Amino acid sequence: MRILVVSWYMPPFNTMGALRVGKFCKFLEGQGHDVRVVSCAGLPFAETLALEFPEDRIERTPYADILWLPKAVQRLRVALKGALSGGAGPENGASGSSVQEETPSKPGLLRKILNLYEAIVGLPDPMVGWLPYGLRGGKRILNRWTPDIVLGSAPPFTSILIARSLARRARAPLVVEYRDRYFEDPYHDFSRLQLLRKQVGRRLENWWMKPIRGIITVSDPWSEDYRTRFGLPVTVVYNGFDPDDFPVRDERSFAPPEILRIVYTGVLYSDRRDPSPLFAAIKLMGEAGNSIQVDFYGADPVALRRMASDHGVLDRITANDRVSYRESIDLQMNADILLLLQWNDPKELGNVPGKVFEYVAARRPVLGLGPPEGVPARILRERGAGVVVNEPEAIAVQLAAWLAEKNEKGVLPLLPETVRDGLSRSDQYAKVEAFLQEVAGNDS
Repeated sequence: MRILVVSWYMPPFNTMGALRVGKFCKFLEGQGHDVRVVSCAGLPFAETLALEFPEDRIERTPYADILWLPKAVQRLRVALKGALSGGAGPENGASGSSVQEETPSKPGLLRKILNLYEAIVGLPDPMVGWLPYGLRGGKRILNRWTPDIVLGSAPPFTSILIARSLARRARAPLVVEYRDRYFEDPYHDFSRLQLLRKQVGRRLENWWMKPIRGIITVSDPWSEDYRTRFGLPVTVVYNGFDPDDFPVRDERSFAPPEILRIVYTGVLYSDRRDPSPLFAAIKLMGEAGNSIQVDFYGADPVALRRMASDHGVLDRITANDRVSYRESIDLQMNADILLLLQWNDPKELGNVPGKVFEYVAARRPVLGLGPPEGVPARILRERGAGVVVNEPEAIAVQLAAWLAEKNEKGVLPLLPETVRDGLSRSDQYAKVEAFLQEVAGNDS
């Protein structure tokens, strides 16, 4: 089967989206399919992710940053504020993907104008500047090769617009992958301006879904919603893990028996991926809390240290720079406990971070903060791989139990190998392969 994949993210850019799509293309190629990819070059992410798919089958295109104006205004504003106050502003005001960072909670007129600019120009999302370049890159592929099916992976949702146009040009069926939600995203801004934009975006989404023949998504709650809304076949495919990245080995380098080392690899979101309940629990443990060490990799160190300081546990945490994917795996394999952070809200029930499967693959117990009835909580509970609790008192009890077990045995035992059953990427991606073959077959 000839498969054209349209994805903004591909390795070597170190993001979860690039990891999923890159591994998926590797799997399909290994199954004997002819896969070509339209992707984006020059993304603002560390280029530390291994590319396991032939580079000559990827058409990497440039993109236009449509938010250059508000970003430039923001940089100027920060620089002027620093100059007037006699201090220095941030070294790089363009590092973030959102122009909302470091703005006041009650925006002034300038901020409102910039928000309006972003809301009007950034449809379906701020990556819409990739649209003409991605289309040209895809057409170059179609000039010499014809796919049996086209897969558009989102977000960004501009990928779907590109895939839609290319599928129509190739007269091939179109399948879309929703790795995250569009305007149902629980991390979305729900200001009045964004709610108005949501109404416009919903109509746009209904339009782009009209020619689509199938949907791939990452959880059952999302699958049920898409099936109800669009009346299309839907398959659920977890991110999974690659066994080659997580070899089954018993040799690990754990912290000393008197220390319980908790590791978190990833970013934080204020009020939504918040480790504060853990910090409160460590404080509640009194003297025993001195045996808890929490190492963060990739989280904002300023915000992290502020939260830890507010709870009086600053000396129990470390704030480390983001690491490569390979390094993050080593950290997970050698942790006593792995920390999973989600928003404890019903909106988060269907969200399944790829980190869940990495943690299970590492065979280390997981401490989760988030919705107890969410999909990640169910996966951990059914496999005996960890717990999801949110009350500091309950967290403190669980930490004390783990600490006592480690003191007694010297180490926390590895979870059984069976905890990983059915969650490998090959297990999950086989469902995508079958789904694409079914859609392509029905269209012939």
